[in-house]
Parts: sequence; C-alpha cells; structure tokens
Amino acid sequence: MPGRLSRRSRRVSLRQLRLLAVGAGLVAVLGMVLLLLGANPRLTSVAWALVAFGTVGLVAATLVGIVRRELRHEATRLVDTVAQGILEVLPPAEILGPLLDRVYGPSEHNRAILTSVLGGAGLATDGSDLTISEHTDVVCRLNRVDDVYFQLVMEVDYAFRRRVPASTFVFFATSDPVLRDSIVVGSTQSLFELWFVSDDAKTPVFDDSVESMRASVRLGMTYVDGDNDRHEITDVAPALREIHSPDWPKYLSFFRGGTAGGTQLDHRHYLAKLRMFEVDLSTLVTPGTHSYRILGIHVRSTTLQLLDNRSCFWHPPYPCFVRTIGFDTSGLDVGTPQDELFRVHPFTSRSDAGPLRWVSSDEVRRVELNTWCVPGNGVHFMWREEHTCSVPPADQHGRDRTHDNQLPPGMR
Repeated sequence: MPGRLSRRSRRVSLRQLRLLAVGAGLVAVLGMVLLLLGANPRLTSVAWALVAFGTVGLVAATLVGIVRRELRHEATRLVDTVAQGILEVLPPAEILGPLLDRVYGPSEHNRAILTSVLGGAGLATDGSDLTISEHTDVVCRLNRVDDVYFQLVMEVDYAFRRRVPASTFVFFATSDPVLRDSIVVGSTQSLFELWFVSDDAKTPVFDDSVESMRASVRLGMTYVDGDNDRHEITDVAPALREIHSPDWPKYLSFFRGGTAGGTQLDHRHYLAKLRMFEVDLSTLVTPGTHSYRILGIHVRSTTLQLLDNRSCFWHPPYPCFVRTIGFDTSGLDVGTPQDELFRVHPFTSRSDAGPLRWVSSDEVRRVELNTWCVPGNGVHFMWREEHTCSVPPADQHGRDRTHDNQLPPGMR
C-alpha cells in the first residue's frame, strides 16, 4: 500500500507540473496576442503582465522538471552505488544465506546449497575461500583389463576464476554413497578431487582401485608468484602422503559435527570405505618461492572399475563451467566404431547438453556441454556390449528407460 501511494502521489505531482507549464504557456500566448492587437494603454499593461507571468511560470515549471529529473537520477545512482558497495564488503555467504532462507524458508540444511553454489564456505570478504573453475575440460579413457575390470583414466583441466591461495591438494576416495554425497559440502580444503569407486561385496575392488589411482596421479599447475610472474608446471608425479583416520576430522567437517544438519559421523565406521591423500603443492613450485596463488590445475589419474557396471561418471568437486567432456573407448573393446553402443547422459541444468540418444564411439569422443555444473550435477557415461541387442526404443525425449537402473543413486 505505501508503495502504491508513493507512486500515485508521484504521478499526481508530475501531472500538476505539466498542467502548470501548459497554463503558463497559454497565459504568455494570450498576452502576446493582446500586444499584437495594439489595444489601449491599460490593456497593453495587462498584456505585458500576462506575458511576464506566463514566461516566469513556464521557465519555473521547466526548471522544476529538470531539477526533479536530475534529483531522481542522482538518487537512483546513489542507491545503486550503496548497494554495490554493500555487496563488495559483505562475505558472499552473508548475501546468499538470507536470500536462501527467504526463498526456501529458514533451515540449517540450506548451507549445503550455499556451499555447492558458492564453491566454498563464502566467509571471506574477498572470496578467497571460494573455488570456481570458469573453464573446465574433461577427458575419460576407458581400457579393458580383463573380463572383470576396466581402467578409467581421467584427465581434468580446471582454470579458476580467482587466484586460489591453496598450499595442498587432497584426493578423497570412497566407496560409500553417503560419503560421496557429503564430501563436497564437508571438505575444508579449497582444492581437492573426489573419486567414487562402486564396490562389490563379492568382488572387492576399492583398495586395488585406490592403489592404482595413487600410483597413476599426475599434476600440472599454473600459478603466479609474489611478484605476479606466471609459471607453469606440467605432468609431475607428486608424492601423495596418506592421511590416516585420526586426522580425517581436520579435512572433513562432518566427522566433528559440522554437517549442514548438525549430525556427526563416526569416522571409525568408514575405515574400509574411505581413504585420503595429500599433495604438498609447495614442493612443485620453483624453489625459493614463498608466496604463490594458483590459476589452474590439471589432474590425471587412473582408477580400477568393475566392467559389469557398464558405466562411469564424472561430477565436479566445485562449481565448474564445463566446455567439453570426451570419452575415448578405443581400449574398451565392446564393438566396432560403427555400432551405436554408447550413451552420454548429462545431469545438468541444461536438458539438451550432449547427445540424447545411443551413438557411435566417434560421437562421444568430444561432447560440447557449455554449461555450469555444481556439485550434484555431472555426466554419466554408459555402453552396451555388442552382442546384447539392438538399440532399445527410446521415448519422445530420447531417454532409454531400459537402462535407468544403470544410473548411480540420486540420478534415476
């Protein structure tokens, strides 16, 4: 109601201002007409008075209109400047947090959304605790080992929006779906990679897969030093130090009661389902460099996966704008390149990201996504054996319903 009244009063005052200008102009015109008629001296005096009054009124109305417009413009500019200044000095979490509470309703669980969208806790005013990759490219190579396993070689290039002041890179490996979905929110590290290994009680593969990953890790890094000089490191085999279970709470907040819902997990329940490794990035930079910030990271590693799953997937550890993702299936040996055996199923905000049908190996070698992915988004890759059957019928949206059961939990 107050907003309506203020807008109405503003319209009335502007209307009155226009009427005043029109009336003053008419009075001035009337005076000019009387002067042109050349009437008696008394009428001439009245005519001059009308011209003077009309001119003054017209000028006053014009000046008031100009002043009013300029004041309104300056007031708008001042409000915008103040609002922008407030946004610049407040931590991102203090801006987005109240907005989420207003939209979703106050809840301690909103923190999970906030962390996923911001790429961190968002408590630093300058955004130094946020990790956001504005250019991300992913390449996956699938190589059959035998009738039970295949190797998943994954390379990811991250180019960060802000210079990341991190001194460590952490690898989390888990076979537990609960941890897989919680690590992104619970991690206290700016730079990390998360690997989920789908384990089988009959064919345990988790520890073998983790050891395979540990031996295969290669890192590249682009950084600037304290003098703002740019440096690039390529294809380094870093030393991975294993983080043992007593220290897990330092790296994952939910092991000390820091989850969004306030529930503390007991790390002793996950001893066989979680492993962590840390890379000291200071050992990779130029000797004698005491201050550096990271512009980009290249990560390559190999994990051992069960062939019977006939699928793999990638999801971002922090917000990433994914330009391309590619799948090299030449070493998988599931059929000829001409067979339509492969399916890329992105679960992102864009429903048209990637091919929406079963395709040949050539069509999955490089898929253009060009979309933002936040934790919880990602890309699922599936294949069929050549001898199984023809391409199943798809519904009108191009989705193969017969293979929904291959999707990881939360993606069906």
